[in-house]
Amino acid sequence: MLDLSSMKAIILISSVFFMISCSEKSSQFSQDNNYSEGKDLPVAASQDIQINEISFKSKDENEFGKKSDWIELHNTTDQDLLLSSGDWTISDKLEKPNKFSIPEVKIEANGYLLIWCDKSKLSGDDIHANFKISSKGETISLYHNQNKVDEVTFDSTIADLGYFKRIENDYQAWQETSESTPNSENL
Repeated sequence: MLDLSSMKAIILISSVFFMISCSEKSSQFSQDNNYSEGKDLPVAASQDIQINEISFKSKDENEFGKKSDWIELHNTTDQDLLLSSGDWTISDKLEKPNKFSIPEVKIEANGYLLIWCDKSKLSGDDIHANFKISSKGETISLYHNQNKVDEVTFDSTIADLGYFKRIENDYQAWQETSESTPNSENL
């Protein structure tokens, strides 16, 4: 039978072991979290991010090997930026600006973020919106804190080509094309 001081020592050692174990699991989770590396980054402002390209008849495959539509966002600044979770939304319905909330994610300086528009319920490394893009045409809107910061409208007259993108990054003119440039500069 254990005396009182032995029981206290066992409880103390068990408590220390438990605290160390929990601490290791917590730090391991942070290291595996794709978005945790952006915690010290400047937060993107509404003028920093724009819609750069839309795929509505895609030949591109997502990480599950399925051809899916997508929207590409562009960081127009010379610094890495953080899109804060809940602050940024994207929608294909003007009456529903919060249709899809973009999770917290880093976009590199002058970099790109691809959002698959495939209604995928699967969990993967990429971001998957809860809507698809209609090849008959529609309006895609980007919001920051409930305020519209960018909007692109296209119709069925360009549906055969499959892609709609800015002529060059940061320009207001758009063109339909059969060539996509996901995660890279529009040429």
